[in-house]
Amino acid sequence: MKRILLLFLAVSMLLMTGCASKQSTPATKKVQVAVSIYPLAEFVRAVGGEKVQVNTLVPAGVEAHSYELSATDMKTITQAQVFVYNGGGMESWADKVEQSLKDKPVKILQAGKGLFVKLDEEHQHDEHKDEHKHEEHKHETGHVHDHGGFDPHVWLDPVLASKQVAAISETLQAADPTNREYYQKNAAAYQAELNKLDQEFKAMRAQAKQDAFVTTHSAFGSLAKRYDLHQIAIMGITPNVEPTPQALANLINLVKKEQIKYIFFEELVSPKVAQTIAAEAGVKTLVLNPVEGLTKTQQEKKVTYLELMRQNIANLKIALENK
Repeated sequence: MKRILLLFLAVSMLLMTGCASKQSTPATKKVQVAVSIYPLAEFVRAVGGEKVQVNTLVPAGVEAHSYELSATDMKTITQAQVFVYNGGGMESWADKVEQSLKDKPVKILQAGKGLFVKLDEEHQHDEHKDEHKHEEHKHETGHVHDHGGFDPHVWLDPVLASKQVAAISETLQAADPTNREYYQKNAAAYQAELNKLDQEFKAMRAQAKQDAFVTTHSAFGSLAKRYDLHQIAIMGITPNVEPTPQALANLINLVKKEQIKYIFFEELVSPKVAQTIAAEAGVKTLVLNPVEGLTKTQQEKKVTYLELMRQNIANLKIALENK
């Protein structure tokens, strides 16, 4: 009887322990974070670590500017505790989402707020302006659409990316104050990596023999301003309007005149226009990644933002040292 009683007590203790651990599960539940685009999702993962579940809305292999939200995306956002987006026209649907979340307990972060760089007006062209006026400007080749002349690609400047990381950290702390120190520590560690990246860009710039580079769309305004470079864009902020034949001819002439040896293209946008210009001007092509999203292959290989940015440094080094 004594043995049976002891066995019964042991089993009871095990069951009680199991129940206790089940009851403690909600306390360790991850913060659900809906994020618009890849670079911000990477920053949220870096800061949130094991404490967050990140749901990226724009899938791999899709160009971010043209993405439209699905009903599933809206459900993901409304069920999240935190919604992070860039702003500045990067997500055409952001205002609608903000409106729909007005009565929901979702913390909203516009990570680019106050960080957008004004594009050099000398090199802008509004598609509604006179086409002849466009041709008078030396480097005009693309179109600026509904971004108000500001570049939303904040994350391409490591210094501004660090500010986005700080804002993400503050938002996660507000959503999950218990883990405040955890988020602060992770943010500081990632900001140290961004500082290293900034130093590498500066070293590349110091060795450059020229400052102009030709890219598919006008995504590199923030980066160009930070490192005193000159972006010549084939298309505008959104890579969906091809240049006119005259603008294309002007750009080919400019490439020859400035002795530019490389035309940059992107992996998520058709390279045809860049290849055409390169062929006509007798120059080569290279990738310059706006890091708006990953290809499916990059996603499978778990390529990181820092790796993609270092590839950009390497390719800019090749292009800018070849005058």
